[in-house]
Amino acid sequence: MKLHYQELGSGETVVILHGLFGSGDNWLGPARDLGSSHHVIVPDMPNHGSSPHGTSMRYPVMAAEIAAFLEHVAPVHLVGHSMGGKVALALALDFPELVRTITIVDICPVRYQPSHESILEGMRAVADAAPDRRADADTLLAEYVAAKAVRAFLLKSYEARSARWKLNVPLIHADYDHILDWPYADDSSVDRPCLLIYGGRSQYATASGREAMKRLAPAVKMHCVQDAGHWVHAEQPRETVEAIRGFIAP
Repeated sequence: MKLHYQELGSGETVVILHGLFGSGDNWLGPARDLGSSHHVIVPDMPNHGSSPHGTSMRYPVMAAEIAAFLEHVAPVHLVGHSMGGKVALALALDFPELVRTITIVDICPVRYQPSHESILEGMRAVADAAPDRRADADTLLAEYVAAKAVRAFLLKSYEARSARWKLNVPLIHADYDHILDWPYADDSSVDRPCLLIYGGRSQYATASGREAMKRLAPAVKMHCVQDAGHWVHAEQPRETVEAIRGFIAP
């Protein structure tokens, strides 16, 4: 699978994997900062952004797709946020030879409870109506998603000109249960240097989740960004970048 990507900078390679419903654009600000010291590649994940649509959103499949993408630049420093963090962990388990270090941003190797049902319903409603103006898509989406900021984030992936989602909405809906899950055995072990960055106000890296991370990567280092929620890199970009840079520095 030939993923769409952006790259900048020079030096050792850092690859940043974004989260569910997003695209590589979500990380361009931090990527530019990291690009002052590293070669940074920011792909659109499979089924997201301008990357091709596939047939599965299960973590071993996504890890294999990213592994194929990394063939010619590995080994790399991996950074993954949310769903992208789980993909990064899966990659470190299944293809450790491709990974120098792994930085996980606000996600843990556990199963999460469903929390996106209204978003998925709204996205399907927009897909069915196929409005050719983003404002009309927003009006329809607002019937399902009250938060304006969340709608603005989602609508970055709506192409009004062609009246379609760039996201593979049917596949995300079909594989949503797998996206919530963590399919690897309890005795799995990541043997690469690992950092977990998490928001002090986030519900995604709970105490039990952090314990699960320690079991998976016993030598994991942890960095709490106190004044941040789940979108750590957007809310506190400077602290996030400095934590990553400090961790991957030779």
